[in-house]
Amino acid sequence: MVMSWPRPPWKSSIPINTEKVGLKELADAKNKTGTDNYKTEVELETSEGKVKGIELVLSQPVEDDLDDDINLLPAQCVNGIQITAESQTECPNTPLPILGLTDGLIAKIPIILSRFTVQIHMDSIIILPESVLEIKMIHKNIIITQSILAQNSNILFIRGFIKNNISYAAVGCWNSPKGICSDIRHCTFHIPFSCTTAIIYNGAEPLPLYTNTIQEFEYLYREELDPTFTEKDKLLSADFSEYNQISMEFFNERPYCELESSRIVDFNEFLDCTPPDKDLTLTRRQFKKIEEKTVLFLTFKLLQDQQVAIPRF
Repeated sequence: MVMSWPRPPWKSSIPINTEKVGLKELADAKNKTGTDNYKTEVELETSEGKVKGIELVLSQPVEDDLDDDINLLPAQCVNGIQITAESQTECPNTPLPILGLTDGLIAKIPIILSRFTVQIHMDSIIILPESVLEIKMIHKNIIITQSILAQNSNILFIRGFIKNNISYAAVGCWNSPKGICSDIRHCTFHIPFSCTTAIIYNGAEPLPLYTNTIQEFEYLYREELDPTFTEKDKLLSADFSEYNQISMEFFNERPYCELESSRIVDFNEFLDCTPPDKDLTLTRRQFKKIEEKTVLFLTFKLLQDQQVAIPRF
Protein backbone atom coordinates (compact mmCIF):
# COMPACT_ATOMS: atom_id res chain seq x y z
CA MET A 1 0.00 0.00 0.00
CA VAL A 2 1.33 3.45 -0.87
CA MET A 3 -0.05 6.57 0.82
CA SER A 4 0.43 9.94 -0.87
CA TRP A 5 0.92 12.33 2.10
CA PRO A 6 3.85 14.72 1.67
CA ARG A 7 6.62 12.54 3.05
CA PRO A 8 8.45 9.47 1.63
CA PRO A 9 6.06 6.71 0.43
CA TRP A 10 5.13 4.08 2.94
CA LYS A 11 4.16 0.55 1.87
CA SER A 12 2.47 -2.35 3.61
CA SER A 13 1.25 -5.72 2.43
CA ILE A 14 -0.94 -6.35 5.49
CA PRO A 15 -4.33 -7.87 4.42
CA ILE A 16 -7.09 -5.27 4.82
CA ASN A 17 -10.73 -5.90 5.60
CA THR A 18 -12.58 -4.28 2.67
CA GLU A 19 -15.33 -3.10 5.06
CA LYS A 20 -12.74 -1.10 7.03
CA VAL A 21 -10.51 -0.01 4.18
CA GLY A 22 -8.07 2.68 5.24
CA LEU A 23 -8.79 2.76 8.98
CA LYS A 24 -5.36 1.45 9.97
CA GLU A 25 -3.68 3.68 7.42
CA LEU A 26 -5.50 6.74 8.69
CA ALA A 27 -4.61 5.81 12.28
CA ASP A 28 -0.95 5.65 11.32
CA ALA A 29 -1.41 8.99 9.59
CA LYS A 30 -2.86 10.43 12.77
CA ASN A 31 0.17 9.28 14.76
CA LYS A 32 2.55 10.75 12.22
CA THR A 33 0.77 14.06 11.63
CA GLY A 34 -0.68 14.68 15.09
CA THR A 35 -4.17 15.54 13.83
CA ASP A 36 -7.62 14.02 13.91
CA ASN A 37 -8.68 15.65 10.62
CA TYR A 38 -6.91 14.06 7.71
CA LYS A 39 -7.90 13.64 4.06
CA THR A 40 -5.89 11.89 1.39
CA GLU A 41 -6.06 9.58 -1.56
CA VAL A 42 -4.46 6.18 -1.23
CA GLU A 43 -3.44 3.39 -3.52
CA LEU A 44 -4.50 0.16 -1.79
CA GLU A 45 -2.60 -3.02 -2.54
CA THR A 46 -4.74 -6.11 -1.86
CA SER A 47 -4.68 -9.74 -2.82
CA GLU A 48 -7.03 -8.93 -5.71
CA GLY A 49 -4.75 -6.26 -7.12
CA LYS A 50 -4.35 -2.50 -6.73
CA VAL A 51 -7.21 -0.09 -6.17
CA LYS A 52 -6.41 3.57 -6.76
CA GLY A 53 -8.11 6.87 -6.03
CA ILE A 54 -9.84 5.92 -2.78
CA GLU A 55 -10.50 9.04 -0.74
CA LEU A 56 -10.24 8.45 3.01
CA VAL A 57 -11.36 11.05 5.54
CA LEU A 58 -10.72 10.95 9.30
CA SER A 59 -12.61 13.64 11.21
CA GLN A 60 -12.71 12.08 14.74
CA PRO A 61 -10.79 9.51 16.70
CA VAL A 62 -11.20 6.03 15.28
CA GLU A 63 -10.12 3.86 18.22
CA ASP A 64 -13.60 2.39 18.59
CA ASP A 65 -13.68 1.44 14.89
CA LEU A 66 -10.30 -0.27 14.77
CA ASP A 67 -9.51 -3.87 15.48
CA ASP A 68 -8.39 -4.72 19.02
CA ASP A 69 -4.79 -5.27 17.97
CA ILE A 70 -4.35 -1.68 16.69
CA ASN A 71 -2.70 0.66 19.19
CA LEU A 72 -2.61 4.36 18.37
CA LEU A 73 -0.11 5.20 21.18
CA PRO A 74 3.61 4.83 20.65
CA ALA A 75 4.96 1.77 22.45
CA GLN A 76 7.50 3.72 24.47
CA CYS A 77 4.76 5.84 26.12
CA VAL A 78 2.59 3.03 27.49
CA ASN A 79 4.61 2.52 30.68
CA GLY A 80 6.13 5.96 31.08
CA ILE A 81 7.51 7.44 34.31
CA GLN A 82 5.00 9.34 36.45
CA ILE A 83 6.34 12.25 38.52
CA THR A 84 4.41 14.36 41.00
CA ALA A 85 6.15 17.40 42.48
CA GLU A 86 5.12 20.52 44.30
CA SER A 87 6.78 23.48 45.97
CA GLN A 88 6.64 23.79 49.75
CA THR A 89 5.63 27.13 51.14
CA GLU A 90 7.45 28.65 54.12
CA CYS A 91 5.56 28.64 57.42
CA PRO A 92 6.23 31.44 59.94
CA ASN A 93 7.20 30.75 63.56
CA THR A 94 7.27 32.90 66.70
CA PRO A 95 10.06 32.56 69.32
CA LEU A 96 8.71 31.96 72.85
CA PRO A 97 10.42 32.56 76.22
CA ILE A 98 12.14 29.54 77.79
CA LEU A 99 10.85 28.99 81.32
CA GLY A 100 12.70 27.22 84.12
CA LEU A 101 12.83 26.86 87.88
CA THR A 102 15.11 29.34 89.66
CA ASP A 103 14.12 28.83 93.32
CA GLY A 104 16.19 25.68 93.84
CA LEU A 105 14.98 22.12 93.60
CA ILE A 106 15.78 18.46 94.11
CA ALA A 107 16.17 16.55 90.86
CA LYS A 108 16.73 12.90 90.04
CA ILE A 109 19.45 12.75 87.39
CA PRO A 110 22.16 10.34 86.20
CA ILE A 111 25.36 10.71 88.23
CA ILE A 112 28.72 9.51 86.88
CA LEU A 113 30.27 7.01 89.26
CA SER A 114 33.26 6.13 87.13
CA ARG A 115 34.76 6.60 83.67
CA PHE A 116 37.23 3.99 82.51
CA THR A 117 38.69 2.08 79.55
CA VAL A 118 38.76 -1.72 79.45
CA GLN A 119 41.41 -3.53 77.41
CA ILE A 120 40.43 -6.98 76.10
CA HIS A 121 42.76 -9.38 74.25
CA MET A 122 41.36 -11.90 71.75
CA ASP A 123 42.82 -14.59 69.46
CA SER A 124 40.41 -16.04 66.89
CA ILE A 125 40.58 -18.52 64.01
CA ILE A 126 38.19 -17.75 61.12
CA ILE A 127 37.47 -20.36 58.42
CA LEU A 128 35.76 -18.88 55.36
CA PRO A 129 33.24 -20.97 53.36
CA GLU A 130 35.32 -20.86 50.15
CA SER A 131 38.82 -20.22 48.89
CA VAL A 132 39.84 -16.56 48.82
CA LEU A 133 42.42 -14.73 46.74
CA GLU A 134 42.37 -11.34 48.45
CA ILE A 135 40.69 -9.52 51.34
CA LYS A 136 39.16 -6.29 50.03
CA MET A 137 37.76 -4.78 53.24
CA ILE A 138 36.98 -5.70 56.84
CA HIS A 139 34.30 -3.68 58.64
CA LYS A 140 33.77 -4.16 62.38
CA ASN A 141 31.16 -3.04 64.91
CA ILE A 142 31.13 -3.48 68.69
CA ILE A 143 27.92 -4.75 70.31
CA ILE A 144 27.66 -4.99 74.12
CA THR A 145 25.05 -7.42 75.43
CA GLN A 146 25.82 -7.28 79.19
CA SER A 147 27.42 -4.78 81.57
CA ILE A 148 26.43 -5.52 85.18
CA LEU A 149 28.00 -4.21 88.38
CA ALA A 150 27.97 -6.65 91.29
CA GLN A 151 26.45 -4.64 94.14
CA ASN A 152 28.47 -4.08 97.31
CA SER A 153 31.58 -4.69 95.22
CA ASN A 154 33.48 -3.00 92.42
CA ILE A 155 33.44 -5.88 89.93
CA LEU A 156 31.88 -5.20 86.54
CA PHE A 157 30.86 -8.08 84.24
CA ILE A 158 31.11 -7.30 80.50
CA ARG A 159 29.91 -9.45 77.62
CA GLY A 160 29.40 -8.79 73.92
CA PHE A 161 30.69 -9.57 70.44
CA ILE A 162 32.47 -8.02 67.48
CA LYS A 163 30.38 -8.01 64.30
CA ASN A 164 32.77 -8.68 61.40
CA ASN A 165 31.91 -8.09 57.77
CA ILE A 166 34.63 -9.27 55.37
CA SER A 167 34.56 -8.43 51.66
CA TYR A 168 36.83 -10.69 49.64
CA ALA A 169 37.69 -11.84 46.12
CA ALA A 170 36.67 -15.47 45.72
CA VAL A 171 38.70 -17.80 43.54
CA GLY A 172 37.23 -17.77 40.03
CA CYS A 173 38.72 -18.43 36.61
CA TRP A 174 42.18 -17.40 35.40
CA ASN A 175 44.00 -17.06 32.09
CA SER A 176 47.65 -18.09 32.45
CA PRO A 177 49.85 -15.63 34.34
CA LYS A 178 48.23 -12.60 32.70
CA GLY A 179 45.29 -12.18 35.02
CA ILE A 180 42.67 -13.62 37.34
CA CYS A 181 38.88 -13.21 37.30
CA SER A 182 37.00 -13.52 40.59
CA ASP A 183 33.71 -12.60 42.29
CA ILE A 184 33.55 -10.02 45.10
CA ARG A 185 31.60 -11.51 48.01
CA HIS A 186 31.13 -10.82 51.70
CA CYS A 187 30.71 -12.81 54.88
CA THR A 188 29.26 -11.56 58.21
CA PHE A 189 29.93 -13.32 61.52
CA HIS A 190 30.20 -12.58 65.27
CA ILE A 191 33.26 -13.02 67.51
CA PRO A 192 32.16 -13.17 71.20
CA PHE A 193 34.10 -11.85 74.16
CA SER A 194 33.55 -11.56 77.93
CA CYS A 195 35.58 -10.32 80.89
CA THR A 196 35.39 -8.86 84.41
CA THR A 197 37.12 -5.71 85.59
CA ALA A 198 37.56 -3.96 88.95
CA ILE A 199 36.10 -0.45 88.97
CA ILE A 200 37.68 2.56 90.67
CA TYR A 201 35.00 5.09 91.62
CA ASN A 202 36.65 8.25 90.36
CA GLY A 203 33.29 10.05 90.37
CA ALA A 204 30.54 9.88 92.96
CA GLU A 205 30.08 6.91 95.24
CA PRO A 206 27.13 4.58 94.54
CA LEU A 207 24.18 4.84 96.87
CA PRO A 208 24.12 2.39 99.79
CA LEU A 209 21.86 -0.59 99.41
CA TYR A 210 18.66 -0.79 101.43
CA THR A 211 17.78 -4.37 102.25
CA ASN A 212 14.33 -5.82 102.72
CA THR A 213 13.14 -6.52 106.24
CA ILE A 214 10.61 -8.87 107.80
CA GLN A 215 9.48 -8.38 111.41
CA GLU A 216 7.15 -10.63 113.38
CA PHE A 217 4.93 -9.41 116.19
CA GLU A 218 2.53 -11.13 118.64
CA TYR A 219 -0.34 -10.24 120.93
CA LEU A 220 -0.74 -11.22 124.55
CA TYR A 221 -3.14 -14.06 125.17
CA ARG A 222 -5.00 -14.47 128.51
CA GLU A 223 -6.90 -17.56 129.55
CA GLU A 224 -8.50 -18.93 132.73
CA LEU A 225 -6.81 -21.94 134.25
CA ASP A 226 -8.43 -25.15 135.40
CA PRO A 227 -9.77 -25.48 138.97
CA THR A 228 -6.52 -26.96 140.24
CA PHE A 229 -5.17 -23.40 140.19
CA THR A 230 -6.35 -20.59 142.37
CA GLU A 231 -8.70 -17.92 141.13
CA LYS A 232 -5.89 -15.41 141.03
CA ASP A 233 -3.80 -17.49 138.62
CA LYS A 234 -4.11 -16.71 134.89
CA LEU A 235 -2.52 -18.14 131.74
CA LEU A 236 -0.50 -15.40 130.01
CA SER A 237 1.29 -16.17 126.70
CA ALA A 238 1.44 -15.40 122.98
CA ASP A 239 -1.51 -16.29 120.85
CA PHE A 240 -0.37 -19.35 118.90
CA SER A 241 -3.51 -19.35 116.78
CA GLU A 242 -2.27 -16.43 114.62
CA TYR A 243 0.84 -15.25 112.77
CA ASN A 244 1.59 -11.54 112.31
CA GLN A 245 4.45 -9.79 110.53
CA ILE A 246 5.61 -6.51 108.96
CA SER A 247 7.60 -6.80 105.70
CA MET A 248 9.30 -3.95 103.89
CA GLU A 249 10.77 -3.89 100.37
CA PHE A 250 13.28 -1.36 99.03
CA PHE A 251 13.75 -0.76 95.31
CA ASN A 252 17.27 0.48 94.82
CA GLU A 253 18.57 2.29 91.76
CA ARG A 254 20.69 -0.08 89.69
CA PRO A 255 23.98 1.31 88.32
CA TYR A 256 24.25 1.01 84.54
CA CYS A 257 26.88 1.51 81.83
CA GLU A 258 27.02 3.63 78.71
CA LEU A 259 29.48 2.75 75.96
CA GLU A 260 31.33 5.94 75.09
CA SER A 261 33.78 4.72 72.43
CA SER A 262 35.58 1.66 71.13
CA ARG A 263 38.90 1.09 69.41
CA ILE A 264 39.99 -2.12 67.71
CA VAL A 265 43.59 -2.97 66.87
CA ASP A 266 43.96 -6.30 65.08
CA PHE A 267 46.52 -8.31 63.14
CA ASN A 268 45.19 -10.72 60.49
CA GLU A 269 47.35 -13.53 59.19
CA PHE A 270 46.30 -15.77 56.29
CA LEU A 271 46.92 -19.46 56.98
CA ASP A 272 47.08 -22.51 54.64
CA CYS A 273 48.08 -20.35 51.64
CA THR A 274 48.52 -22.29 48.37
CA PRO A 275 48.90 -21.13 44.73
CA PRO A 276 45.59 -21.36 42.83
CA ASP A 277 47.40 -22.60 39.69
CA LYS A 278 50.98 -23.50 38.83
CA ASP A 279 51.03 -21.09 35.88
CA LEU A 280 50.23 -18.05 38.06
CA THR A 281 52.79 -15.74 39.56
CA LEU A 282 54.09 -16.57 43.03
CA THR A 283 52.54 -13.41 44.48
CA ARG A 284 49.05 -14.93 44.16
CA ARG A 285 47.84 -17.24 46.92
CA GLN A 286 44.48 -18.71 47.89
CA PHE A 287 43.44 -19.41 51.46
CA LYS A 288 40.38 -20.15 53.63
CA LYS A 289 41.70 -19.76 57.18
CA ILE A 290 42.49 -16.46 58.93
CA GLU A 291 44.04 -16.01 62.37
CA GLU A 292 42.94 -12.74 63.95
CA LYS A 293 44.74 -11.27 66.95
CA THR A 294 42.70 -8.40 68.40
CA VAL A 295 43.22 -5.82 71.13
CA LEU A 296 39.90 -4.19 72.03
CA PHE A 297 39.64 -0.91 73.95
CA LEU A 298 36.20 -0.06 75.36
CA THR A 299 35.51 3.23 77.14
CA PHE A 300 32.53 3.17 79.52
CA LYS A 301 30.69 5.51 81.83
CA LEU A 302 29.21 3.91 84.95
CA LEU A 303 26.14 5.87 86.07
CA GLN A 304 23.40 5.75 88.68
CA ASP A 305 20.24 7.80 89.00
CA GLN A 306 20.43 9.82 92.21
CA GLN A 307 18.57 12.70 93.81
CA VAL A 308 20.59 15.91 93.71
CA ALA A 309 19.82 19.23 95.41
CA ILE A 310 20.25 22.09 92.93
CA PRO A 311 20.68 25.45 94.68
CA ARG A 312 18.81 28.61 93.80
CA PHE A 313 20.12 30.59 90.85
